[in-house]
Amino acid sequence: TVTPTFTARATLLPPQQQSSIAGAMAALGNLSALAGGAVGLKSPADQHIALMQSVRVADRLIEAFDLMRVYQTPTRLDARRILERNTRIATARKDTLITIEVDDADPTRAAAMANRYVAELRSLSAQLALSEAQQRRTFFERELQVTKQRLTEAQVALQASGFNAGALRAEPKAAAEAYARLRADITQAEVQLQGLRRNFT
Repeated sequence: TVTPTFTARATLLPPQQQSSIAGAMAALGNLSALAGGAVGLKSPADQHIALMQSVRVADRLIEAFDLMRVYQTPTRLDARRILERNTRIATARKDTLITIEVDDADPTRAAAMANRYVAELRSLSAQLALSEAQQRRTFFERELQVTKQRLTEAQVALQASGFNAGALRAEPKAAAEAYARLRADITQAEVQLQGLRRNFT
């Protein structure tokens, strides 16, 4: 008797804007595709497929559906390999829709697994977006502090420069140049500080 196999299909439309997912994937650990490595990620669809084919997502499905028991495998690696054989995630060359197909002996479980891929993609994409936002915030915080320090140093230098009427009469050219240079430093720091504050906000 041949055990019947059921195929469940889920289809999704990924965001069309080019995101930074490809660059952030390395920060999330081993997200290499089960099918031999996520290379050539040129489009949002490619990036999302790579995420769904990652070890991280595979392990989440193995845990959620107890696939080591279902597949009767002694190791998680064996379960990943069977899951890979039973799953097809792809998009047509001219089609932006991503299709997820999962084969299983239980039709209900097959449908639940296909939908779980979509849920895991949304969760992982949200984590990547949050990670990127945190990195941007850290960068702007650091640049803000550096620029504030530059502004303070330039202001102190201007106060300590001794620029006054006496210095202007004694060495008019040197005093004017020193004053202009320090004022330029202050202005540049103030402009940069305003820009960073806007970006930080």
